[in-house]
Amino acid sequence: MKSSVLFALIALGVLPSAAFSDEKAKPKQPAKTPASDASVHQMINVQVEVFSVPRAVASALIFDAPQKAGNDAVIEKLHAMVKEGKAKLVASPAVTTLSGEKAVNESVQDFRYPSEFEPPKFPTTVLPEANPDAKKQPSPLYPVPTAFEGQKVGIMLECEAVADGRDVVQLNLNFESLEFIRMNKFEGDRTATEKTSVDQPLFYRKHIQTNVAAKSGLAVFLGSVEPDKELLKPSEDLVELVFVRSTIK
Repeated sequence: MKSSVLFALIALGVLPSAAFSDEKAKPKQPAKTPASDASVHQMINVQVEVFSVPRAVASALIFDAPQKAGNDAVIEKLHAMVKEGKAKLVASPAVTTLSGEKAVNESVQDFRYPSEFEPPKFPTTVLPEANPDAKKQPSPLYPVPTAFEGQKVGIMLECEAVADGRDVVQLNLNFESLEFIRMNKFEGDRTATEKTSVDQPLFYRKHIQTNVAAKSGLAVFLGSVEPDKELLKPSEDLVELVFVRSTIK
């Protein structure tokens, strides 16, 4: 009888059908607010500056300067020294990219050179007696290149900058400078009349790869690199200071 009454009440709409179910009604979950993706679409400008200064000046600027002054004050002094001829701005590559996207900036020359050689072939025929002059000047014997390699000579900047939403930029940076110094001669096989040799390039590489985080627009000191001593005068003792500034646009 009790069940019949309940069915009647449900049919009349007095009781909801959920009341007759053994399952407990689950509370409604609040709608999720989509995470803000404003930082994903932000543009970030990354600029690297490399200054060549005397070693003693570099030590005073970087290590003896008050910490509260920050690197922006140091860069301001370096630019003033450049105008006075006391320092040199070696490189200043810059690139703009979306937050979280990889960016590359290259100012290079492709330098190709032979890397593998075929040994020289010595002549097996006797020069004709009718040409005595040719007998005095035997044909030269040189290795024949069979494979080539290439190097990018110049300035290369590769980075990935991410804006974290707090006006701070997290930066993964790879900066490289490659210089061609000279060709080195390597001797090969030697014969009774002449010797063979091959020329190979000598490069000098300056490379910094690091991860930093800084407030947008503030400069960060990445480190120092040593210039090639062969390119300096005997009286010069220089070092190159590398800075980076990441600015959210």
